[in-house]
Amino acid sequence: MKKILVVDDEAIIAMNTSMLLRSEGYETSEVYSGEQCLEQLRGDHPPDLVLLDIDLGPNRMDGTETAGRINELYPIPVVFYSGHTDRETISRTEEINNYGYVQKAAGNRQFLLATVKMALRLHSAEMENKKKERYYRLLADNSMDVIATLDFDFNITYVSPAAFTISGFTPEEIRGKKIQDLMTPDSWRMALEHRKELLKEEYGRLTIEIRHYRKDGTIFWAEDTVTLLRDERGTPIGFLATARDISKRKLYEQRVKSSEEFHRESESRLNAILSSINDIVFAFDQEGRFTFYNLSSMDDLYVPPEQFLGKNYREVLPKHLHERFQEAFEKTSNGESDRYEYQLELGGKTRWFFTVHSPIMVKGEVVGSVSVVREITERKIQEEAE
Repeated sequence: MKKILVVDDEAIIAMNTSMLLRSEGYETSEVYSGEQCLEQLRGDHPPDLVLLDIDLGPNRMDGTETAGRINELYPIPVVFYSGHTDRETISRTEEINNYGYVQKAAGNRQFLLATVKMALRLHSAEMENKKKERYYRLLADNSMDVIATLDFDFNITYVSPAAFTISGFTPEEIRGKKIQDLMTPDSWRMALEHRKELLKEEYGRLTIEIRHYRKDGTIFWAEDTVTLLRDERGTPIGFLATARDISKRKLYEQRVKSSEEFHRESESRLNAILSSINDIVFAFDQEGRFTFYNLSSMDDLYVPPEQFLGKNYREVLPKHLHERFQEAFEKTSNGESDRYEYQLELGGKTRWFFTVHSPIMVKGEVVGSVSVVREITERKIQEEAE
């Protein structure tokens, strides 16, 4: 039940007004001066609304002064209820925050009740809006991202404290500036282009990556999300923007891009080298599994690729080579190279090969090995003939 404090120096009028309000379900109490009104408001159970006469008797605080004090001290709505109709008195009340002015006159009972009802509803909505505003301001003030509002000319009307962290500018230094003063020229041109899209009905939100200036003149990358700001009627009134510093992410992306380009170039050079040589190349991981091969003729393989890739050399090569290959892998695991000859039966013929087996090093650690193999069968035949 809403509680209303009736303030009137005429006790009969105060009592009758209270009876009317109680008949509509309100709880009421009466006092007869501005001083008594303020004293009661200091209590533990203040009213939800003050219905206040203007003329409260000689040598006393009048209604306008009382209302002014209420506005300074308490979040309580005031409705004036007075017999004065002169322009001077009404003008004095207009200078004070109030929720209505009702003339004491016959036939105004329903108008008084309607004004009280509307004042309570309006004040409740205002309190709820202020509560939300405090909540949103708390979020904005403690957000790691920069939150800002701008008008349609891109003047900054509000900016959160996080602006100082990422730009070096205090909120006071930024407010009132145009956003283009804080952007690089190319970013400003991009923002203007996107503004056209944002103002269209089908667009209401967009995210772009642009470059901003810090206070010291350096440039940083930010991810800006901009939303069209509308009033309670849905009319566009400006922009709401959030900005997040993504300089580290952009630096990482650039490093990854450079690394990918380097690896592509390295792979192209390697493929060019491999295609120009007749030697056979095999790569192994640290466990001796085949991971790569390159050759000019499939006739040089002991078994097809699908039978050796991903498998350990012991699963592929004949047993008489296991011990020699094991010795080579032990050397490469210690960062040393090995050179040796071996023979294989391929296509019903005995073929000899010479290999240089070397470690693959990454940041000083062995991660695998590579074997470059050359056939030496003709040389072996000549040596035996001699």
